[in-house]
Amino acid sequence: MTRKLRIYCFIIFNIIFVSFFPKIAFTQSKSSYKINEVKDSGGGTLSQVKINVDGVYIHHYAPETITFCEGCSCDGYVPCGFGQHTITLQKNGFVDWTDTKTINIGESFEVTPVMGEVASTTTPADEPTPTSSLTPTPTPKATYKINKAKDNNGVELSSVKIYVDGQYTHHYDDETLTFCDGCHCDDENAVDCGFGGHVIKTEKDGYENWQETKTFSAGDSYEVNPVMGIVSSSTPTPTTTSAPTSTPTIKLSLTPTKKPTPSLTLTPTATPSGEILGQEASGSALGQLSDEENKATASSEESGNIKKIILPALAAILGLGFIGFSIFSFLKGRRQKEEPEEVVV
Repeated sequence: MTRKLRIYCFIIFNIIFVSFFPKIAFTQSKSSYKINEVKDSGGGTLSQVKINVDGVYIHHYAPETITFCEGCSCDGYVPCGFGQHTITLQKNGFVDWTDTKTINIGESFEVTPVMGEVASTTTPADEPTPTSSLTPTPTPKATYKINKAKDNNGVELSSVKIYVDGQYTHHYDDETLTFCDGCHCDDENAVDCGFGGHVIKTEKDGYENWQETKTFSAGDSYEVNPVMGIVSSSTPTPTTTSAPTSTPTIKLSLTPTKKPTPSLTLTPTATPSGEILGQEASGSALGQLSDEENKATASSEESGNIKKIILPALAAILGLGFIGFSIFSFLKGRRQKEEPEEVVV
């Protein structure tokens, strides 16, 4: 087998493999790192645990699955390509959890982090702790707890974004929002969460948005369980277009008909005896004119009839004569051929 033939066979094999096993061929180009729910030392579940990749906060919270591939990015701007990465989880009051992995194509990791509480510092016995006579007044607050969002079938959804008054808080569901004077609902202090009316909305691609409007006052506490329906694909309604109706055109063809020329026939009227001389003269004149016209008409008709009879008769006589002459010539020639020639001695 030549080298060129081996190359062709390899290319054909790859095409067939990709055609029949697309999932295997393409899913191997990515890797995943799944972070389950974070637990404390006592086994309790922690919320609002921030995820950092290579020291950069990616605006995601645990639990979460991070995808690594060539050209991938976590939350739009943090590079998540193949190679070595450090994943760090952070939460106030707990020790950071860190894991360093070298991620290659097709690998899959799953971790269940456990974060211990930060040890409180003890005050030495020989140094008395000063006490303040003024007790600080706690700031009045209101809370709004958003549990895990579910679809219409009761299946929990992940990575459901939270919006307050149309602004993305970079937080996900299973979150408790705090409202107070001067409070903010995001880490960058860009989304205002003071007392008063607010619109809370959850959003996820492929699902209908869920939202609720609440007026928050000091001491209020709310808890919601969002249900988000799957977006149904709309079927375009076919538009019927009426075809133009052709109007038949009737064309009238007028053929002029030759009208017969009327002929004037004068019929003589008998004049009674005893009439005036002028009347008698005119009657006789009309009678003479009518007789002449009748004679002319009769003579023309007779000549026409004679022509109609004579011409066909002459043609028939000539035809018969020609046929008879031809037969006579044929018989004469045949007889001459049959008679023996006289021999002269």
